[in-house]
Amino acid sequence: MATIGLKRFRLILFILFALGLIALLGAGYWLKGRYWLDDWRVAQQLSHAVDRVEAVQAPLSEFIQRTGFRPNSPLDARLDEGLLQGDAVIDDIRFGQSALLTVTFRSASRQLQGHTLIFIPEETSSGKWRWRCDEGSLPAELRPARCRSNDAVARQSMPVSPQMPSIPTPVREAVDKQFDPLTQRAATVRSVLEDKIESSKDIRLKVNQFLLETGQLPISNRQINLPEAHKLADRHFRRIGLDNSGAIVYEFGDGIAGMEGHRFMLVPTGFPGVWRCQTALPEDHVPSLCSKQVL
Repeated sequence: MATIGLKRFRLILFILFALGLIALLGAGYWLKGRYWLDDWRVAQQLSHAVDRVEAVQAPLSEFIQRTGFRPNSPLDARLDEGLLQGDAVIDDIRFGQSALLTVTFRSASRQLQGHTLIFIPEETSSGKWRWRCDEGSLPAELRPARCRSNDAVARQSMPVSPQMPSIPTPVREAVDKQFDPLTQRAATVRSVLEDKIESSKDIRLKVNQFLLETGQLPISNRQINLPEAHKLADRHFRRIGLDNSGAIVYEFGDGIAGMEGHRFMLVPTGFPGVWRCQTALPEDHVPSLCSKQVL
């Protein structure tokens, strides 16, 4: 009898162990399935965003090839603005300087929500126009392969770090510069940058403190207890934050016509507390304080 009782006890233990193992395996597959499903949804939403942008690119490409001009607004290109409207995945497609297109995601996915994907026009080796998605706040590993630059000639002509399209220099021959809109914009940009550099001095102090304490430059806002870059946005800038070189990047929003997507940077000089300006903006858009070191 004792032997039979022991066998039953062992059988019950074996069954409980087997059931526990099955439950663990089931939970593991369920969690893995959730991640696969999330990744699949993100891929579908990215594909949808690229489809939306490609629908805009078709008439834009035809316009640029026909006129040789990269438009600065939907009106310039006689574009149907219905093509730019938002939907369940994206807020909208914003039209910027020199046919720059910016998608902002409204997706519920934490990987996409609030991020931007910027499409920059480039001419391919065949003379046609395409838009590459090499800019924006969306992490590089999430950018769809189908919209990255894969044209050999275009890729060779690209800088190591893709630059935004250049802003045209104000027309110096204007009879009355007071009414030249580009000259007015340059003055506005200078003033906005000067104010922002002064008001964000606290960021530079935090970077310097981190450098003194660790011997390294911080490479993210989080390291110096700052809100995420998009949370520091205001009416002129959509992102303010550190990049992976320790530079402070000010990325313009749509508050100033024609400036969306362009960047201004304060770069560490190697001496604690000393910075220099770095930007691809025209000289007349750069504040005078950049003629010397910024403290």
